[in-house]
Amino acid sequence: MTRRDPKAEVRQLLHELCVDLGFCLPPQERHRPQEEPPADADGPTDAVFEAEGTDPGLDERLRQQVRERADRQVRYSGNRSGTFLTRIIPSTGEVTSYPSPVRAPDGFAVRGRRAVLTRRDHNRRSVELTRAEFDGTTWTVTDRRALDVPGRVVLRCGQGRDGTLWLRAGDTWLRIEA
Repeated sequence: MTRRDPKAEVRQLLHELCVDLGFCLPPQERHRPQEEPPADADGPTDAVFEAEGTDPGLDERLRQQVRERADRQVRYSGNRSGTFLTRIIPSTGEVTSYPSPVRAPDGFAVRGRRAVLTRRDHNRRSVELTRAEFDGTTWTVTDRRALDVPGRVVLRCGQGRDGTLWLRAGDTWLRIEA
């Protein structure tokens, strides 16, 4: 597994913002984001506009482009611990992430406000099956149980789509509805 380098990731973000969107921080300002990697996407987004002397509210589309890049860097940089479920609304491109009720699930599927997540028991013929419901701000576990399956479950064994989780156990695929 490759170790993450938050400073390199911030440098990459600054490079993307400069080359792709024209937001180039002066050299004396580039070290600050690297020393204190952002905890959320709004901080670096607003900081970029401030450094340029521009009001972030003037061009909402441009602000959204900067925020998407900052959000991607924050989400995948390892600054936050745990696993997050991310929702992207195709019509608007809006991205939101919420902490997962299961740490490092092997598979999950979501339908509406309900989710089903699995986490394997290493080299065993069972998985932890968790059902959760979204209340608008957090995922809450509604049911958790051990599920015996016909064969060993391997890493990243679940494939979810449209509220159905397909779980591979040995030579068998199990269908679990959210």
